Amino acid sequence: MTSLSGIRAEIGGRWTPLSGGLSHHVWRVAVPGAPDLTVRMTDGTAAPPLFARDPDAEWLALTALEGTRLAPRPVRRYPHAVVAEYVAGTIWNGDFPAAAATLRALHARKAPKGLPEAPRCAVEAGRGILMHCKDRSLSAAMPDSSPLTGPEVFLHGDPAPGNIVMRRGQAHLIDWQCPSRGPALHDVAMFLSPAMQILGRGRVATSAECDAFHKAYGPIPDTTIAPLHWRMACHCQWRIEQGHDAYRPALQAELTALARSTRPR
Repeated sequence: MTSLSGIRAEIGGRWTPLSGGLSHHVWRVAVPGAPDLTVRMTDGTAAPPLFARDPDAEWLALTALEGTRLAPRPVRRYPHAVVAEYVAGTIWNGDFPAAAATLRALHARKAPKGLPEAPRCAVEAGRGILMHCKDRSLSAAMPDSSPLTGPEVFLHGDPAPGNIVMRRGQAHLIDWQCPSRGPALHDVAMFLSPAMQILGRGRVATSAECDAFHKAYGPIPDTTIAPLHWRMACHCQWRIEQGHDAYRPALQAELTALARSTRPR
């Protein structure tokens, strides 16, 4: 059974839609006498250029992290859907040290073979996103193309505030549709991104909050942040052109951070 109706019939229970992304649908399923589940199903449309939607990679990551409490427990893999145990808790509440500790623990684990490699050149990746946009004026703000360095680690790929659930003081990562392997700065920059912080909790992280994160996480091998700010700005432009006006303040926040990161010291 691979259709949604077939999966529903096989799993049973009460299905409640959850907020999903642009190319997948998510449900919470209450099954009598068992833990609640999440069912994530791709809809066949194109994924956002910045975020791959790969159920094979998602299943690989979940199975590799089973028992670590860093990710939901995998339950069942269908051709176009992944079923995992639902992580009960509250969306991340601004506890930067907790988020840092969870990302550090993930990055300390060996990435399983088969995960895609994250791009070392964020500027090139940003160019690829901008090619999907009608307005390409962000090209004028493109920083120098400095490749990311540092060892290859296990990356979540999208550790935005909305993809972190707090439970008993620990941060749990959910929504594992785009895991990869590459420099840790990919995840760190994504989490601290002004755009993602605005979209996730309404404001940019303060200097004190960023300091608390870095103190808990520890040294990061590569701090070449400007290319990642620019790539995120390109993503915001793409989302705006898809009709998501919430990304307008996110874009401006990312451009402000980009200008600050390229300012001579």
